[in-house]
Amino acid sequence: MMPLVTTLEARETQCTHIRLDGKRCRIKTNEEEYLCEHHAYDFYYFMRNPIKVAKQYRRYWGKAHHPACDKKGTLLCGCPNISDGAILFQALRRACKTSTRNTKVQKSITHMEMLEKTRKIRAYYRSINAEDIDLPPQSNRRQFRIFTYDRRAKRVVVKKIKDCIRNSEVLLKHLRRHAPIAVYYSTSKWLNPQNIGPDPFSKSGRRKFRKRGLLTNYHNTWLGQEFFIDVDYEMKDSRMAAEMTEKVIKWYKDNVNSKANLTVVRSGGKGFHVIDFDYDIKEHLEDNLPNSRMVLEAWNASYDYKDFKTKHGKVTASSVRQNISRNWKKSIIESMKRDGLLVDFEVTPDPRRIIRVPGTVHGKKMTVCEVISEDNIYDGAKTIE
Repeated sequence: MMPLVTTLEARETQCTHIRLDGKRCRIKTNEEEYLCEHHAYDFYYFMRNPIKVAKQYRRYWGKAHHPACDKKGTLLCGCPNISDGAILFQALRRACKTSTRNTKVQKSITHMEMLEKTRKIRAYYRSINAEDIDLPPQSNRRQFRIFTYDRRAKRVVVKKIKDCIRNSEVLLKHLRRHAPIAVYYSTSKWLNPQNIGPDPFSKSGRRKFRKRGLLTNYHNTWLGQEFFIDVDYEMKDSRMAAEMTEKVIKWYKDNVNSKANLTVVRSGGKGFHVIDFDYDIKEHLEDNLPNSRMVLEAWNASYDYKDFKTKHGKVTASSVRQNISRNWKKSIIESMKRDGLLVDFEVTPDPRRIIRVPGTVHGKKMTVCEVISEDNIYDGAKTIE
């Protein structure tokens, strides 16, 4: 005999929301609903119960965060609350955008636009040479990711390049093949960059390691990270970002490395990247800066042991140095905050961040990310046809 099914279970259906990774939400809903409580914020649900949708919106975007606030996406900071009227209006705007985006007409328009962008991007990569792409030092120790448009799934997918990018010729071969709308590389260098494991200091990093059967040393050996600053934070336009970039360059040379040979990159959007590829944390710790002696002792001690016991479990020596680098750079970022500089404060200390490759296309703006001199900061970005 077939097992009996309760009336409640028979009426349950699956949420129809499609996540960014292309997978469908797994939460069950009642028969008369098509979205779960976490995704019920389109125009239909807003008209049914605007107060409920507005409260849901307030849970994540209820604060008027200061640009330097490091708790965006939460309500745990001291930033002022957004008024009820503004929350209701913003929730309505998001509901309209969500419903419009899910219509067949809009999906068709977006699909055709992405196909045209892909065609132009492929033509651009076929027209340039390998010398037009600027790779970072030791590119073979970095992970490269590309964002491509899947014409069958009709969405943007993220792929890791499973290849050792030793020079621009190798990368250009992949660019001509996939025609990605965005290309990034990891700011850190790794022993096995194509297969980096989860951060052992993250909330569930050790559990993910065990679940995937990864090797602690092979899949998580950190070899170092230079100093990266992303000046694309709460900027209204490119001129405002250029003015802030000039301040960042001056501040960095006055407070971190006076002899720095900085690389300035126009991202292709309105922001800039300021990079010191010659930065070596150990050299700065040896300069007898405040609190550097204790940090330097911990850094040197990490070479004498194979693993360390922490609250996260056993971690490798390279993981300890990775965490030391993260905390040291956080202290520098705090100084930048106190001096009123506005940058993306999460990029600099995070050893697992990615940044756009100069010479590649910025798919949203259809412009080229490129290395520039400090004198050309106010010039416009190069547009592809």
